[in-house]
Amino acid sequence: MYPQDQEYREELAKNLGCKADRLGSVVGTEELKDIVSKLSPDNFSVGDDFANVNNGTHKVNLHIHTIESDGNMTVEELLNQAVEYADKVKDPPFIIALTNHDTIKDTIITLEIISKNPEKFRKVKFIPGVEITAKYVNNELFDKPIQLEVIGYSINPFDKDLNKLLDVFKEDNINYGKELVAKAQKIGLNASFEEAKGFHNLINIGASPAFVRLLFDYLLDKAEEQGFDSQKIEDLIQEHIREYKTEYVFRSTPEIADVLNFIRTGLLGIAHPGRICLKGLKHHVSGKEAIESLFNKFNKLGGTAAEINYQYKSDYYNPESNAWLNHIARYAEKLGILKTGGIDNHSKSIFICKM
Repeated sequence: MYPQDQEYREELAKNLGCKADRLGSVVGTEELKDIVSKLSPDNFSVGDDFANVNNGTHKVNLHIHTIESDGNMTVEELLNQAVEYADKVKDPPFIIALTNHDTIKDTIITLEIISKNPEKFRKVKFIPGVEITAKYVNNELFDKPIQLEVIGYSINPFDKDLNKLLDVFKEDNINYGKELVAKAQKIGLNASFEEAKGFHNLINIGASPAFVRLLFDYLLDKAEEQGFDSQKIEDLIQEHIREYKTEYVFRSTPEIADVLNFIRTGLLGIAHPGRICLKGLKHHVSGKEAIESLFNKFNKLGGTAAEINYQYKSDYYNPESNAWLNHIARYAEKLGILKTGGIDNHSKSIFICKM
């Protein structure tokens, strides 16, 4: 069963220096498609007051971050919680994916841990993943690039092209970050990029669409601390926005076509499509037209999944937003796009997004 997935595990095992049978818990694309096709929205959700966790209905979480990215749990904490909860799942296994921002070191570490003790993870299924910063450019519909993130499921974290994409992105981000700090120094602020790396881990690793926003937050904090005119930092922010149209897209942000060209192994999905900011629409363009254009482009490029079962909070509970999310779900279904989802954990718990 799933012969392509066996080849996938053999390739991973070769890079790990172990036998493929020690990676029986690792899920390839064929099994992932089969698993997701049989899941209900309740299987993705923790439920109100964690009802679905308490009764074992919750059984899949395909969006998790660790301390390598902007999460608060280690790989070991993630795996231990998954193993413990797997015993409570009504119909095991418990299925998880690690999807750090623009980095895959912890994905490899997870595979190493599983390979050393496969029996421990017999009730857990693990999907190697990554969440890659990207942009969508359509000058007919938008006045500016749309920032989004592409999730790769069942990726090969040893793939040279994937690693090249991530390394170039990180290097360009860090160089740009150093340039921004140098501009702040030139106007009199006492700041350094080395210090900024300690302000937030995403600056340290040069990752995520929040990289520049966090760097500006660091500079504004330094301005307040020093009694420096914060308007001068705000002017730097506006200078960035004039060039790139948004704080969350900058010169190294790849277009979705570039991302999909570099990742040739696994399934590629749109992360939390209901959160995509559609500001900057041309006056004659509706939100529905814009999101459908994005999905059409993504699908034609080879994208086959979207986080429809994502646990939106606050604004997404109102009826208008729910109608919007329902439209996205229906359009994804029309295109035959796989409905994935997850909690987007940044906390120390596999059941909580943020604390």
